[in-house]
Amino acid sequence: MLERNQEVSLLLLHEQHLQLYRLVEELDSSIAAGVRECLLGSTLEALDEYTKVHFRDEEELMLIHGYHSVGAHRAEHNALAMKLVVARQEYEAGKNDVLASLMQYLHSWLTNHIEGWDREFHQFLNARGLH
Repeated sequence: MLERNQEVSLLLLHEQHLQLYRLVEELDSSIAAGVRECLLGSTLEALDEYTKVHFRDEEELMLIHGYHSVGAHRAEHNALAMKLVVARQEYEAGKNDVLASLMQYLHSWLTNHIEGWDREFHQFLNARGLH
């Protein structure tokens, strides 16, 4: 769970965003390099699990500070979480072609989500003196 110190919490979210980008890039690089399926599967699993941790932490911070758009933001999180679940299931069923469309989705989703939804949340926190 998050630290109750808001500065630590904001730093934690930033570090988590960086880790999400790293995991997506690792998956993308692995696909491009033709890495063995077991390694791709473990990277996909790590990404899936890490998004759950990040979403939980971010949503908790929203609730702590009474963020007005927590429901809509959570719906955005749920959309990505569901996409990852389906992609993992399809990949584990032998549908390797799912990875290319997943990568396109991930790059687009992360950029749009962090630059849009998360920026709005950070501005909300900044307006309350949290930086």
